[in-house]
Amino acid sequence: MLDLRRLAVFREVVRFGSFSAAADHLGYSQPAVSHHVSRLELEVGATLLHRRPRGLELTRLGQDVLRHAEAILDLVHGAEAQLRDAVSADPDRIRLGGFQTSTEAVIRVALERFWREFPLTRVSLLEADPVDHIDGLHSGRLDLAIVFDSAEGSIAVDDRIAIERLHDDPMLVALPAGHPLARAEAVGLRELRDARWLEGAGPDAASGLVLVRACESLGFEPDIVFACGNYHAVQELVRHRMGVALMPELAARHLHPDVVVRPLVDPVPARRIGVAMLRTRHVPAVYSGMQRALREAFGAYRDALVSPVS
Repeated sequence: MLDLRRLAVFREVVRFGSFSAAADHLGYSQPAVSHHVSRLELEVGATLLHRRPRGLELTRLGQDVLRHAEAILDLVHGAEAQLRDAVSADPDRIRLGGFQTSTEAVIRVALERFWREFPLTRVSLLEADPVDHIDGLHSGRLDLAIVFDSAEGSIAVDDRIAIERLHDDPMLVALPAGHPLARAEAVGLRELRDARWLEGAGPDAASGLVLVRACESLGFEPDIVFACGNYHAVQELVRHRMGVALMPELAARHLHPDVVVRPLVDPVPARRIGVAMLRTRHVPAVYSGMQRALREAFGAYRDALVSPVS
């Protein structure tokens, strides 16, 4: 039977192109790495690689063994991850990532539905940027996360992350009540090319690209005079006529009387909201329950949605 550790050492030797580099990466001595590869060749019954002046050269059989080693090791690592998830999942606790506007819009309904099914489970909620939540899932700090991106600024995820799309949140333009476009049925960004813009996603957030990219698609650059990660603060500046802003529909549920929002036309940017978790063959029941509760909460939000546009 092939030895898994020797297969792993062989794969690292090929990956780094030398015995010494593989030894440094693995924390082994170079003789130990050479020994593992030699023992693997004895197990297989053939030479797997040659040392050449320009580096290592795999034999035909070495290429076959490398392909099998990668498949076997990936399968083993997947099994380890599945078992680790099954053991570490705490049925009495769930750690959820979110962001401010999602929390305000749906978390109450989601928790009501979740606790009907899991009344004893404690929930902790961390509000942060979706990029931070992806890191939290990878590190094990979070179990699930409500995240968002857009066509103008997608967040980077790899194959280890699964995202179930829950809701599309269109961006609206927020204007002071006396603005010349405040009574328009819809507003095009070109009509605001000379405006002073207040950006509510935050200067370092990926979603902050939405306004810039949308305006660039129309041939101009927005004059962003203020940026912060708080749409309530932005709304306060809009009502005092200090600028205009893009605001997601979820954030426009509670408007000051001196602020109006209007839908956009050509283009109509939107945030794509979903629930993210690490891929695993065994999904703990509490995770599935929270996913289901969030799905139903966003569905209830859509059903009850009353457009803030008057």
